[in-house]
Amino acid sequence: MSKIKIKMILSDIDGTITDGCMYYNENGHAFKKFEPHINSAIGMLRFFNIPIKFFTSGKAGYSISNKFANAFEVPCALVFPIEERISYIKKTYEEYKDKPGKFVYLGDSDWDAFALQEVFGKFVSYRVRKQRAMDGVPFMLSDECKKPSDLHVACPYNSTIKMKLMSKVSETKAGDGFFYDTIYNLLKET
Repeated sequence: MSKIKIKMILSDIDGTITDGCMYYNENGHAFKKFEPHINSAIGMLRFFNIPIKFFTSGKAGYSISNKFANAFEVPCALVFPIEERISYIKKTYEEYKDKPGKFVYLGDSDWDAFALQEVFGKFVSYRVRKQRAMDGVPFMLSDECKKPSDLHVACPYNSTIKMKLMSKVSETKAGDGFFYDTIYNLLKET
């Protein structure tokens, strides 16, 4: 691996490093399923001094997500409603925008797609992308839509269609190695 070209990782928790579900036992205690290789992924980021932040909009499961993030000494924010998510993405991007490399955003939902467009402007033409997908033509950005050059967006293959249209779609699904695979492949490319 040569010079690392990632300025920071900002990742949703639910639907990216978890399978997006809440599980309850017979006593009513809530659980989440986190992907199996998260230790290795965070270890790789730490080795290369790449900052990481987690966030979630799941109020019901925030205490679980926060406890998980704290175990790795990674900040975790509760960003609900959507305006808080938009504000958090903007603030985090502003904090790192002058550093070299890619700002990597990992998400899975229409809310992620909406928030990214609110922060970075319209850089994906959904109509053009959907038509090309139906025609079997590889996805392309339309001429009037410009993706910020320092933004890399990735999502698991079981994400919503809007998120898939603006992301590098992983072959791995949420909670089963998406986070690890994405980090590994990004580091391998640099």
